[in-house]
Amino acid sequence: MQQFVVQTPPLSHKAVFTADAPAPAVLHITCSSGGNTYMRRDLRLQAGQHDFTVPLSYLPTKYHISIERKEGLPVLLRSYDVQPVLFESNKPISEQDKKFIGFALWMAENMPKLGYKTYQDGNGNCIHYMPKVRDLHTGQIIETPARVDRSTGEIFVSADDLLPATVPMRIFVLLHEYVHYRNQTTNEFECDREAANLYRAQGWPKIEALYALTKFFSKPMADSRFSEIMSLPLAGIEGTTEQERRVIELKNHIERNL
Repeated sequence: MQQFVVQTPPLSHKAVFTADAPAPAVLHITCSSGGNTYMRRDLRLQAGQHDFTVPLSYLPTKYHISIERKEGLPVLLRSYDVQPVLFESNKPISEQDKKFIGFALWMAENMPKLGYKTYQDGNGNCIHYMPKVRDLHTGQIIETPARVDRSTGEIFVSADDLLPATVPMRIFVLLHEYVHYRNQTTNEFECDREAANLYRAQGWPKIEALYALTKFFSKPMADSRFSEIMSLPLAGIEGTTEQERRVIELKNHIERNL
């Protein structure tokens, strides 16, 4: 039987860089391994020397970090290092939650090489992996990255939607669906908050959970609008759509509690 284990205590990572920019520039940074992307960021630099840190998730033994100039003049990278970060969460995690988190991490990391079929972890957790999620009764495609049957806890996952996402984003989506079943709720805001509690208890980057909310709607949120929301203080902006309200509420919850 395959075992899916959550690290105790949780361990994540951070990348630490020093760079000289002769003029304002934008760097595109990615961390990848085995067909997976663990992080992608656009970093805006003003002219001068910069020390900056980029939060990362759990990382495999071997990974590749790429730094590309997206805008502006070439930037001199003086040094960089990837360091482990021991994360201590004040949120209790049940044994049931730990089992699902371990399963979700395994699923998220292995998606590029998994076949389309049903996966079970031996603890009652079940994920159906398919090209697109389909209605169980009509067989019609449902435009969603994942959904859960709240009566059984079975999660249905769209490879077409989740493969382009980072591993932490995939995990957040799976945790969100899990909470729908665990709490027996249809409340999306509650599931966002509870999924974030489980996600952050592993030390994974806050920003990736918020990115997940911006990308998995029928019309993804514009990067400029997301940047505007992220730049404002707690509760400093009113959302005009359900998507914006969910991003704002989750941002406030994470900054206040996690």
